[in-house]
Amino acid sequence: SDVCSSDLDDASHVAIMGSGVQAYSQLEAVAAVRPITRVSIWSRHTENAKDFAKKLEGQYDVHIYDSVTS
Repeated sequence: SDVCSSDLDDASHVAIMGSGVQAYSQLEAVAAVRPITRVSIWSRHTENAKDFAKKLEGQYDVHIYDSVTS
């Protein structure tokens, strides 16, 4: 299926796996083409995820998860 289908045109929530430099770049790229307001972060290292989340304060509603399972 097409990742940019009309069902996703107004997607406002993005999940980022990882919390390094690439994670920020990926978030910037998605936010450039979608009205992102909420970011879910998972990282193998929770402290890194917390540091990443601090950089996003005031821009997004940020949630950190310690597991990627439901």
